[in-house]
Amino acid sequence: MAKLGTGMSDAIAESVEVEWSAWCETLADAGERVPDTAALVADLKRVWEASGYVAQSCKRDPGLLPGLLNSGQLQSSYTAGEMAGQLAERLADASDETALHKILRQFRRQQMVRIICRDIAGWAPLGETLEDLSELADITIQQSLVLLYDWTCREMGTPRNAAGEAQSLLVLGMGKLGARELNLSSDIDLIFAYPEPGETDGPRPRSKSGSSFASASVWCRRSIPSTQTVLYFASTPACVPLAVLVRWRCTSMPWRTTTTPRRGSGSAMP
Repeated sequence: MAKLGTGMSDAIAESVEVEWSAWCETLADAGERVPDTAALVADLKRVWEASGYVAQSCKRDPGLLPGLLNSGQLQSSYTAGEMAGQLAERLADASDETALHKILRQFRRQQMVRIICRDIAGWAPLGETLEDLSELADITIQQSLVLLYDWTCREMGTPRNAAGEAQSLLVLGMGKLGARELNLSSDIDLIFAYPEPGETDGPRPRSKSGSSFASASVWCRRSIPSTQTVLYFASTPACVPLAVLVRWRCTSMPWRTTTTPRRGSGSAMP
């Protein structure tokens, strides 16, 4: 087994060696292939040294890293639409919100481990890391919203304007997400809006004007489970009757959910 680099302290080196050995034994007991190439092992140990999130994720799900290695995803770049296709394939089996949350958590963990490993090991340039993080956020929001909009319309009715035309929930990516430059310490700023005021066409119509459209915040929290979320409610004088600004802290540590409403000030930005 490859030894750790001299840049690590003896205490950290010993800790990582112990954790790595225990993980390899778990893989062997489960019949999984243990990484055995000296250069690969050295790179992965360097990742474990730098990222407790990756190490803990691999220990929690021993088959995660071998799965990425065996599929070729860990050491190769994604083609356009490849990550989105993987998520769409998984979400095809989502029949309710419980299943959706589980699939999103598993997919997020897999992709974050892949992205962090490729970044720390030097297998991906900076531009690719930023793009993959932005793509992960983008497709998670987009594909979750499609499902949640459909399920919510079945429950509450379809939002319609005064002319009876269906109104979709619009999601605008701001800041670094809009520029496709998310990094591991970025927040995600989103504006949730709808085209025109109106009501749902269910048995109990609900207005889409004012704070009664706070269901947008529910959709947001549902679509990105276990994230740090701050909601901003504000009216704008232009085309967006209600905007909800959401911040998703995209870090390499497990995310927690906290929600803090803030008083509107006539602007969608804090």
